[in-house]
Amino acid sequence: MTITALPTPPSRANPTTFSALADALLNALPLFVTEANATAADMNLNSTNSVSSTSLTIGTGSKTLTVETGKSYQIGMYVQIADAANGANYMHGIITAYTSGTGSMTVTVDIIGGSGTKTSWIISQSAPSDILTPGAAYQDLGTNSGATAREWYDGIRKVLDATGKIPYASAANVLAGLAIGTADKKLFVNAGGTLPEWAVGLKVLSFSRALDGNNGDVSYTGAGFKPSMIIVVGYVNSGGIIVSIGISDFTTSLAVKAMSGTHYGSTTQVLATLTNNESYGQTAVVKSADNDGCTLTYTKVSSASATISGVIVYFR
Repeated sequence: MTITALPTPPSRANPTTFSALADALLNALPLFVTEANATAADMNLNSTNSVSSTSLTIGTGSKTLTVETGKSYQIGMYVQIADAANGANYMHGIITAYTSGTGSMTVTVDIIGGSGTKTSWIISQSAPSDILTPGAAYQDLGTNSGATAREWYDGIRKVLDATGKIPYASAANVLAGLAIGTADKKLFVNAGGTLPEWAVGLKVLSFSRALDGNNGDVSYTGAGFKPSMIIVVGYVNSGGIIVSIGISDFTTSLAVKAMSGTHYGSTTQVLATLTNNESYGQTAVVKSADNDGCTLTYTKVSSASATISGVIVYFR
């Protein structure tokens, strides 16, 4: 609606025309008030309120409907699309397209109430969306990956849904929970070096070695993990018990042998010469820590007819 222009106002600088101009201005005010109120009503109600008979199913996402033409809807304006028969059934969102000449409107709905498919709607301008529908139990409210909107995510309370569970990142910005391990297990990093896991960190395996065995590498398996340290205990029962104890973290090694008051040590071996005469027997050094045990490199000092019996203690 067009508002009629007010007449020229009076001025004290022109006393001869003051009275006539003042009367004209006062006489024009009632019409101005009527026209201004009508314009305000158009702006507040009619220009951004309309109806539609488009069949729509209540739900979030993009919705296209036909409303009345010639309205003042703008892209970025928020509207409420309410069921004419029951206002509890509604959709709320932002206008992404509106063609005044045809009445075609597209709205991205982010809040809904009620359910069902309706064919009689009342569309009205609304306040911006500032409320998220409730998330699942114990979820937390945060910002999405694009930093453009709020969203519910599985936070610490949601992840820790059982006694003893431990939180960790299963991927970048992804929270996960590791269930409590069984009794006496310890927490380690998995073989891939990516995630935590519960496991036994100790394994004891027996071995034997002939004293006249040839030089070379021997791989021992069955530990179930790649060890960070080993202890090698070997003995020979030949003319008296000879014992060798060695330790290695695969960087530094130490071995000692004892028999009847005789002692021998090495800062490179994990298995010392095992006879009652140091000119005979076998020695061993660490070659590698393997995914399921270790590899030792044996050197025959000289042949002797006996067998080394022992254990390797693996530490994860």
